[in-house]
Amino acid sequence: WHCPSFVWLRWHAALIVDSSACLIQSINTLIMSQDVGEGVGLLVEDASRRQSPNGIAPSEEPTMPSIHVPEVVPFGRKMAFALGAFPSMSTHTVVGFFLAPFLLEVAGVPAYIVSVCTFLGRAWDAVTDPTVGYLVSRTNTRYGALKPWMSAALLPCILCYFCLWLVPDWSDSSKAAYYILLYLGYQTCFTMYQVPYTSLTMHVSRDGKQRDQATALRMGIETVALLMGSVVQGIIIASFVTTEKKECNDCSADDNKFTVYQPAADAYMLSGGIIAVLCLITGTIVIFGVPEEKTAKQGGSGSSGATANTLSFWKSFKSCMKNKSYTILTLMFLWAWMANNVNQANFILWLKYGFDREAEFQYFLITLLSTTTLALPFWYSMMRWFGKPTAFSIGLLIQLPWTLAQFWLPPDVPSLALHAGICTSSIGLGAVYLLPWAMLPDVIDENQLNTGQRNEAVFYSFFVFFQKFGSGVAIAASTLAIQYSGYKNKLCCPETSQPPGVRTTLKWLATVTPAVLILISFFFTQYYPLTTERCAEIKAFLAVRFEKRDKEDQATETFALDDDADEDVAQDEEGYTSMRGDTSTSV
Repeated sequence: WHCPSFVWLRWHAALIVDSSACLIQSINTLIMSQDVGEGVGLLVEDASRRQSPNGIAPSEEPTMPSIHVPEVVPFGRKMAFALGAFPSMSTHTVVGFFLAPFLLEVAGVPAYIVSVCTFLGRAWDAVTDPTVGYLVSRTNTRYGALKPWMSAALLPCILCYFCLWLVPDWSDSSKAAYYILLYLGYQTCFTMYQVPYTSLTMHVSRDGKQRDQATALRMGIETVALLMGSVVQGIIIASFVTTEKKECNDCSADDNKFTVYQPAADAYMLSGGIIAVLCLITGTIVIFGVPEEKTAKQGGSGSSGATANTLSFWKSFKSCMKNKSYTILTLMFLWAWMANNVNQANFILWLKYGFDREAEFQYFLITLLSTTTLALPFWYSMMRWFGKPTAFSIGLLIQLPWTLAQFWLPPDVPSLALHAGICTSSIGLGAVYLLPWAMLPDVIDENQLNTGQRNEAVFYSFFVFFQKFGSGVAIAASTLAIQYSGYKNKLCCPETSQPPGVRTTLKWLATVTPAVLILISFFFTQYYPLTTERCAEIKAFLAVRFEKRDKEDQATETFALDDDADEDVAQDEEGYTSMRGDTSTSV
């Protein structure tokens, strides 16, 4: 218990718990401060309801009676919704940080196969993401349209994820087939869970403020998941692996067979199992803890929901791409996320071969993820003060100085300077994690106003597709660049160094490439049309449309009741006349 390794583990576990508690408390404080006025209003309205004989306050008109979504969503339901982000974000982030180093340096898979595996997985998303979104939009069961997909995908996704971290004693070709098939299976199940889960945002509330708060909580849990998943994996690997004891490969053999370092393989397997169990628990919470509004997908007016469900796949795609706001938001997020994924995929290799800090990578990872997590309440406030597009632009610009500064840093730069730079850049990274997902519901509202259709599953599925496809292209291209730089994953001994071209390639991948991608994202942000004022106008127009539709529905119900009443009166008069005739005849 008192040995250095366990003291180190206990210290990092305490840091994770404290960071998570601080984040949730900060977001909860912001949400409560936003809702205090609404809460007082609700108390007054509740009192007036109790005084009214029919339970309805004076001058109160119900909004969209066919969709029973409360105006102020309970915090517990928002938290249950946010916990559903843990399985997707934790596994996706760990795969992004550790899969390439694991395949290259633990499993001994050649770099070009790693690149092919990554690209095939993302290309497969070109089929699964929009297809799943289209199928979800056409799903209609008594359990809803979203949660059946999430329930069916959760366990297979976790099993595929766990098996990714096993090292079979097979040939290179058999290993390649094993990891490619597993990665494709993981991506398929991930999509089947992620697309319905993100679409569940529109079912939390029609109020934009409530959705923003739920999204902020979700992003908080995502960064906590990112922090826990990556740091837990890093701590376990660092505890098991000691580079001094690594065995040399047998270079005298003709095939130069790669020797698996068993402690590293065991560490990856153990950490994968721990994260898989946590994902199963949190995924079960969102499935059973968040009720899905089964009629919420019916759209905005009339039979629009039915029309949305009968749209073909390509018509749904064209409908999304015709929306200017959606296209620009997708481009904003695509290039910014590609920059993040290039940094993510090469983070460990850059620390190892650029600054010889492999033994400290878990500390730098804690700095990066903790700062990103704690910055989320700040960005939530920024988007309220300055608007979402402006806040997103500021977040992009904050990342640039440190990203470019690394190009000129010497290999012996102090660790404190690296921590300071990573901390600064991670503040801006929080905006990339939060704001695009907070802006997407506004785009769906605009589409509903213009077309009468929400079709949120299709919007979210294509958004996730472009996110994954862009990151897949970026990661595959960077892995190929490392391959062509002369990288060797079958070194004879640990003392054998990589060619100088490896550090040069990693330097360009970690500095210039992300900076260019960030600037492209910033360029598209300047043309995003949905300002804060425009979003308020859209919500006002939708409210008027809903009120008008509700009045029409109420009038239709009133006319139906009046017709029934007239029929009852006519029947009563006919019965009275018949009875009087019978009485006269009898007399």
